[in-house]
Amino acid sequence: MVFGHNSNLKLGNITFHIQTEDRGDAHALLDTTVYYHGRVLHRRTNNYFDLLPLNEDREQALKLRLEEQHRTVMQEIRSGALQLPIPSEPPLAPATPVAAPAAAPGPPAALQLDLVNSRNWLLGKRAHLHIRLHNPGGDPVSDAAVTVQF
Repeated sequence: MVFGHNSNLKLGNITFHIQTEDRGDAHALLDTTVYYHGRVLHRRTNNYFDLLPLNEDREQALKLRLEEQHRTVMQEIRSGALQLPIPSEPPLAPATPVAAPAAAPGPPAALQLDLVNSRNWLLGKRAHLHIRLHNPGGDPVSDAAVTVQF
């Protein structure tokens, strides 16, 4: 049986997301991942080969082991025993031109849309798009609506 825990842990103005999962008895791994704004800061993996093959009693022991691993990582973060590197905002990567959608009929608007973080826009399970909309002279365009669809 595959199961897990998800928790948010707030320390001051920083919120971590802690996720602990059973990767299934085919892999026999308990995996705890600590995220900050979608970025992986820490991963702890332990096997449970000693509990295979699973039966009702061993499955209960596995659940307790998973809960203990999740709780331990949270306690280590709270106490400072687990030091996590809090990343600053990603450095701006060179702008990558992205084709702007066709303008409505009428005089064409000569605008440029750049994806600023083309190398790291998808980190973990979250997408963070940093875009820049500007005119041909490089001046930013304000009050523009940009729609992104996946």
